[in-house]
Amino acid sequence: AHSGLGLIYFRHARFDDSVKELQEATQDASTPDPTDYLVLGGAYQNLNKFKEAADAFNRCAQIAGPLQAGCKDYADRSLKQAAQSR
Repeated sequence: AHSGLGLIYFRHARFDDSVKELQEATQDASTPDPTDYLVLGGAYQNLNKFKEAADAFNRCAQIAGPLQAGCKDYADRSLKQAAQSR
């Protein structure tokens, strides 16, 4: 349920709410959904929390599948943005 709510809040640009729900969805998941981490990273990006975004994207990149390469790229970009915003 938290995953779905996080996605809905993201689509409605309610990024703080999206982060809360997606953190809840991924917190104790034995097999986390990489989409949750991808969207969590996007929500952090929209909140200008680039370090947190990079962390979420890196977690997504650690899960084998079709999102892996894209998540790695997003993580790299977020780290660059974090360095520039200091």
